[in-house]
Amino acid sequence: MRVFAHVVEAKSFSAAADKLGISKSLASRHVSALERALSVKLLHRSTRRLSLTEAGGLFYEHCARIVQEAQLAEQRLSRAQTEPAGLVKVTAVPAFAVRHVLPALAQFQQQYPLIQVRLFCSNRPVDLGSEGFDLGIRVSFKPPPE
Repeated sequence: MRVFAHVVEAKSFSAAADKLGISKSLASRHVSALERALSVKLLHRSTRRLSLTEAGGLFYEHCARIVQEAQLAEQRLSRAQTEPAGLVKVTAVPAFAVRHVLPALAQFQQQYPLIQVRLFCSNRPVDLGSEGFDLGIRVSFKPPPE
């Protein structure tokens, strides 16, 4: 479908093939295979001209939307992989959270604006996995030897 859509938009197998980085013959084979799979002729081909059949015009309308949606999905996925985003659930003891975590969160949020941090403060023991936490901070104080 992608090759077909590019051929229609470029009005040429050669131009579409160049844009897709494939050979003209491979582009032609893709469109021919699509026509065989659909059991319908999509394009009128001549040595000088390329035009859509009625069925080809109808099919192209849908293909163009599908190709556009696929490109949008790829862009969003690419952006999501390069830019950290999502929810991070953190639990910490209150005294440590106030003194160390909260001040660091402001800078963290500026650096990673697409990450949402939910901080839960508690002194009780927490089961990180069953309670859905990504990070747990607990502090233990051991006095230095005398």
